[in-house]
Amino acid sequence: MFQIYAVEFCYRFFYILLSFFGCLILALIKIDVILLFEIYPFLEFSTEKLLATRVTDLIDVVWILSFYNSLLFVYPLFVHHLIVFLKMGFYNYQTYVLLRVIKLSTLIYMIVFAFLHLYFLPNFFSFLLSWKISSFENLLNVKTELRITYYIDWILSTECFISSVVYWLSIIISKVLLTMNVDGIYEKAKRCKKQTLFLMVLSLFLLFPSDFYLQFGLLLISFFLVELIFLSLCYMIKNF
Repeated sequence: MFQIYAVEFCYRFFYILLSFFGCLILALIKIDVILLFEIYPFLEFSTEKLLATRVTDLIDVVWILSFYNSLLFVYPLFVHHLIVFLKMGFYNYQTYVLLRVIKLSTLIYMIVFAFLHLYFLPNFFSFLLSWKISSFENLLNVKTELRITYYIDWILSTECFISSVVYWLSIIISKVLLTMNVDGIYEKAKRCKKQTLFLMVLSLFLLFPSDFYLQFGLLLISFFLVELIFLSLCYMIKNF
């Protein structure tokens, strides 16, 4: 029996490895498209240019983007083979719950990743750049040099860290909710929804400056966050 499992494990590992190298070759071929996808959101929010001062900078960017995107695209295949391999030791309801949790966590991961990549991180980076220049404008002339390697490293590491934290937190929260009375939590959340939104907005208004656009943005973020939590509870009740 052990030999059968060992052969199946080697087969699946070889298939995942082959798929990874296939994705790596495609990423190297289409590296211009991947590079455009990575830096285009920043160019939308800023007029600054990303510089490559050495030839090795471009080589580093190519390898970093190729490996990162290959791992990103082969990860769903890895999860699929892992579940199929472990499925023989699970009951049917355990497999059903595991698939539900992974689907919900993956959906949250994709939403957070897209939001970080397309809007938040490029906008935040552009804001820090403009704030730094305007802060020292009266003291000395500051000229910043934006290296493309540093930008790519910062964007990828920040996206990966925040998205991974949200991903694992969503898995842990989903497992905790499965062991709790979700209907009772839903009723309490429904009754305290407006109070929670009010307290959240009040706390943010006290912590942040009294700027109209900033407070309006905080109000929208608080509203969507509360609605997202409420929608997640509805999803949990319906599917679990």
